[in-house]
Amino acid sequence: MNVDGSDAVQLTHGGADLLPVCSADGKWAYYTDGVSGRILRVAADVGNGDNGDKPEVVPGTVIPNGFTAAPIAGISADGKYLPFLFQSGARGAEIEIVQLDSGPNPARQALKPDPRISGYVRFTPDGKSVAYPIVENGVSNLWIQPLNGSPGRQITNFQSGIFNVHFYWSPDGKMLGILRGNTQADIVLLRESNQ
Repeated sequence: MNVDGSDAVQLTHGGADLLPVCSADGKWAYYTDGVSGRILRVAADVGNGDNGDKPEVVPGTVIPNGFTAAPIAGISADGKYLPFLFQSGARGAEIEIVQLDSGPNPARQALKPDPRISGYVRFTPDGKSVAYPIVENGVSNLWIQPLNGSPGRQITNFQSGIFNVHFYWSPDGKMLGILRGNTQADIVLLRESNQ
């Protein structure tokens, strides 16, 4: 759509298309198909004429004997890499980083995440690490893991509250915004009355 909200165009028609992310050049919209678990992309100009563009699986994101364990949450600032969480029975959880637009069999880097990982993966503003939530004792915090294989570290120290994909850096990379919350619930026991 235009910045004033006019001329909105529907890009996809799936049953559960999740968390769209635009490429830095504005040419692609990347998203997770919540039904199949595949990572797809569609040309951002689809619908602006009869160009016949259809969503396509992002090369390098389909890995045998496993599945995408969480929707994608972002691409690198330079638009060249996409991180995602992959799960397999043999290897467990892995963060896969696929190089975009480098042919049908792109290079991919695998990182072993902290075992407390709880989902979505994003690049840090400098592009040298990835960040993701971890959960310990029911509390979510953020973990930073460098791409060079050096040890990761926790960067928040919340004592209560949960969050999921909702953490973002400011455009200049100096501030971090996190949406947090608590879930409270009561249990009620209902008994059948004999009266």
